[in-house]
Amino acid sequence: MNVPNTGGLDGARPVQPIRPVRDAQRAYQTQEPARGERADSADISQEAKMLKQVSELPEVRQDRINELKALIDSGQFETEERVRGAVNRMIDESL
Repeated sequence: MNVPNTGGLDGARPVQPIRPVRDAQRAYQTQEPARGERADSADISQEAKMLKQVSELPEVRQDRINELKALIDSGQFETEERVRGAVNRMIDESL
């Protein structure tokens, strides 16, 4: 018995991807930019750079801050030695 026009059901064949899928896969392959073309790039804003620097700062020592505030409030912070040191640093930085 011969059955014509079976539509190719005569055995297993490899599945071929649909052409648009192959084209999309090729489009996403990593390629070097052609001569004269620019590569992808990203610009980091100044604000983002500053936020990164702030995030890398050491933790605040609240106990030290409270101690200095207490010295300032009591009038014991501005000693002659500290004032002289601050003046000397200002002179050094201005030179």
